[in-house]
Amino acid sequence: MNVDLSTIKIVQNRFKLLRQAANWTSQQVADELGITRQTVACIEGHKAPLTKSNCIAFLAILEHRSKEVPDLMDIVRVVIDRNRKQHNIFS
Repeated sequence: MNVDLSTIKIVQNRFKLLRQAANWTSQQVADELGITRQTVACIEGHKAPLTKSNCIAFLAILEHRSKEVPDLMDIVRVVIDRNRKQHNIFS
């Protein structure tokens, strides 16, 4: 998956939804990304930016997690594609 600025913005805006789709707690995501639970809360609350490296890592662990959660990557693609289309409509 190409991770450009629009993808980072979409993932940040839907971070909590994607985390929940993977059946992860904030702490589990924080541990996987090597950040604090508070940072996850700030990303989800739009109080801290999602860095490109954390976005890439998050998408990679989602892909790895998809082995345990059927259809997870389909959910990720739909969320990103739908938001990209909505952004194009309103641009």
